[in-house]
Amino acid sequence: MGRAAWPLLTAVLLSGLGLLISGGAAWALTVVGSVLAFEAFWRLPLRGKWLPLLGQAAFGIYLIHPFFMLVAYKLFGAEVNLLFAAVLTFVMSCAAVLVMRRVPALARLI
Repeated sequence: MGRAAWPLLTAVLLSGLGLLISGGAAWALTVVGSVLAFEAFWRLPLRGKWLPLLGQAAFGIYLIHPFFMLVAYKLFGAEVNLLFAAVLTFVMSCAAVLVMRRVPALARLI
């Protein structure tokens, strides 16, 4: 069995247990989808110059994105399109982290 099969088998097992325990809730299938997406993108030869920059900013984006989620919902209300809110939150979080990385006092925080 190849190395790629082990994460997939683990995800299928965990999803099966999740479906069994939760009574058939669809969230359990998210595990399999996540593993499949990870395996698909892990093997791609990505050569973008922006990828290392995004990778360095990822933890800061994770930390600051709830604030920008609130900003998006305050600006556009609860009826805002979820895809628009997600993209806007990501862009604002990424921009904020990239600016924070340029300020020495804030760069230590992220």
